[in-house]
Amino acid sequence: MTRIAIYFLIAIAILALLGKLNLPSLPKGKGKRGPDKLPKPRKCPDCGAPVIGGDPCPCKNWE
Repeated sequence: MTRIAIYFLIAIAILALLGKLNLPSLPKGKGKRGPDKLPKPRKCPDCGAPVIGGDPCPCKNWE
């Protein structure tokens, strides 16, 4: 049982070391979603609330 645990810990350590390597063949930034990749939300010019979808802002319905 201890032999299995030791092999498991060694395998996890090897995977951790491989994860830290910088591989130049892999494209960087592909598939990542971050704040730089998302478009800025549209905002209502009157109240500044974010406009979701194509619906008008709720502040326009109050008038």
